[in-house]
Amino acid sequence: EEFKRMQSHVTIGAEILAPVPFPWPVLPIVLTHVDPSSSSSGFYRLQIEQKDAAGEPVGLPSTAVPGAISGYAQDHLDSLKLAEPDWNGAVLGPVVVPLYHPAVNEGKGPAFYEFKVIGKVGRSLSQVDPRPERGFILVSSGPHSPPIPEYATEGATPSEKLRFLANSSAVHIVRYGATYWAAEDEKGQLVASLGPRPYRMPEGILDFIGQEPTTEILDGKVVVEGVRPALEVKAYATYAEFKQDVVSGPLQTVLRRFASQRAAVDWNLRQDKAPELISVPLQQTVVVLNTKPIASADVEDPIASVTPDPKTGLNVTGLQPGATLLMVMDADRQWQFYVLAVGSQGLGRPKGWSSWSSTYAGGCADIPAYDQEEDLAGCCVGGWSGCGPTCWAMFYGYWDNRGVTGLIGGAGATPWSNDDDVRACIHSVFDYTGTWCTGIDGNAATNPWDMADGYQWAPARGEHIDLSASWTVPSTSSGPRNRAKASICDDSRPAIVGTGFYAHYPFAYGYRHREYTVWGVTWKTERQWKVAMGWGGSSCSWVNANDCWYGTRARCF
Repeated sequence: EEFKRMQSHVTIGAEILAPVPFPWPVLPIVLTHVDPSSSSSGFYRLQIEQKDAAGEPVGLPSTAVPGAISGYAQDHLDSLKLAEPDWNGAVLGPVVVPLYHPAVNEGKGPAFYEFKVIGKVGRSLSQVDPRPERGFILVSSGPHSPPIPEYATEGATPSEKLRFLANSSAVHIVRYGATYWAAEDEKGQLVASLGPRPYRMPEGILDFIGQEPTTEILDGKVVVEGVRPALEVKAYATYAEFKQDVVSGPLQTVLRRFASQRAAVDWNLRQDKAPELISVPLQQTVVVLNTKPIASADVEDPIASVTPDPKTGLNVTGLQPGATLLMVMDADRQWQFYVLAVGSQGLGRPKGWSSWSSTYAGGCADIPAYDQEEDLAGCCVGGWSGCGPTCWAMFYGYWDNRGVTGLIGGAGATPWSNDDDVRACIHSVFDYTGTWCTGIDGNAATNPWDMADGYQWAPARGEHIDLSASWTVPSTSSGPRNRAKASICDDSRPAIVGTGFYAHYPFAYGYRHREYTVWGVTWKTERQWKVAMGWGGSSCSWVNANDCWYGTRARCF
């Protein structure tokens, strides 16, 4: 629905040759004959330019993509055809779009490959698929990111959206993460973007590695106040400054290393290389890894408690039978990974991957399609109102639609897009959370330790709210993710989450994972959220959940 009114035209002079509905981009036309014997990709009086603004390919035939990369995309599509009705009968498209990242291959080789998913092509008009837009699958070029960092089962691809926004098929497309994409011209300047640009978090945030400051609200009253660091958070003055910080900034470099070290676990499992196994008894405390100085430790599932001791190693207490991934950080802030098994293990399944397990708290259609407000009075002059207030508005719209009718617009029907009542909510939450204006491209940012203050809208409207919210350093503590996972899987309630490098607050309503078995031990390893991004009518998509740094478990009543 988001682009159904968008339409472009291929023109020569004032003559309209053909209407081309989005997502097909306007392609450059060369008005010359093409020698049929030439090896160039052209037709009589029409030639398609194959290079983008940086001199890289605009698209590649699927046969030109490395076989392992195509195999990951096909395996992912096949593994979800039963779980995703939209992918019944779907196939990978014939053209693959290479995407770039300035810190991967020096920005000169693909960091990701975008596979468009389409309906199966028939041989007659009666076989034309009525739903040609089946989303996309993103595959990483290497272990700098998870093998499949992002995918969607409906709608246009991110590259198609960016080329439409940039009004050019030749833009150079850069993916900084699931929450921020950029289209650049030949000078490397920004011409279009998707998502909010991250702000500059100070390096002092690393002092919170492994910690999980938590705020607890009971019926609209604060019962636990989370830590609020005295850190100076700043904006980037220019896109070029942001890009340079991504490449060489000390904090960005460390966080990117954390993410890639975790991603390497999943890449190794694709090659049947599992981490070392550590077994501990149930309901007992034992010391492991006593030859290593340990700075921080975490388990991805709370089946054990782990406490580092600089002198004795790692104290582990088995709480529940099972297995999980154990993350141990040394004094040089390097992660080591182990499989931690608690209690005696059975034979388990045969070695390898399980099918996907998915849990939903509603669907995309249950989440109001709210968007950030531009130039909203009392917020950023000439700019946007921020993803934090928008995500809170989606949260309140969801609960308003479920019968807590005082949250958005009184006793009337819940608005499904921005109106005056939604704007009032966004403006108030903007103030509650201390959202601040970055000054670049009119963006607004909400610090993670202030995000929970958005709860104040509910009691101000005469409604009740319970909230448990926590934040952490990305890829260092599973607490926020497990809190949001419990909301979706145990309470059947969507949750506010944080994704990217302190980049974005989407609204998650789906959780998916699959397991890996080796040595007779099975543990969960690949985890994903299905989220409404808060970009208006933008379709919902699946994103990596392993690097979640903010999570809520909340309800209105």
